[in-house]
Amino acid sequence: MSDEQQPVNELAVVPNHLLVRAFITSRTMIETEEEALSVRLKGTKMLMVAIEQEMLARSIREKTNSFATEAGTCYKSVIKQAKVKNPDAFFTWLYEQGLEVLKGFVTAAVSKDAVYEYVGSHNVEVETPKGPVQVPHIPPGIELGGVTKMNFKSK
Repeated sequence: MSDEQQPVNELAVVPNHLLVRAFITSRTMIETEEEALSVRLKGTKMLMVAIEQEMLARSIREKTNSFATEAGTCYKSVIKQAKVKNPDAFFTWLYEQGLEVLKGFVTAAVSKDAVYEYVGSHNVEVETPKGPVQVPHIPPGIELGGVTKMNFKSK
């Protein structure tokens, strides 16, 4: 296909102000519709919570984990949670336990804010053909990245 045969991007000819207006109008319409849907579903969601609470009470009373019915099955599951309530105590304990325990408790996730704050305030000197230059120090094993996004706001 030659360049002349390429389909034209229809938005490429639309002026900026019309594209911004169309985006903001579309976003506002979606927000309005989602809000209206949320209001319409509020009663249904409250009913579902009440039913779930009743079925949990029945499962406790009847000492069962599930109810198989002609309409479907209701069953109990446990969603486990763990959170660090006292970071100082937890990290002290982890340090005392050693590397093997540490690997089991800590994931490779990092706080992007903490990483960027560190990178922004720590430089290292690197030799270049034109002499030494200061560059941000990125901790070993860390990769920085991001996504550029266009934002829209109405007047």
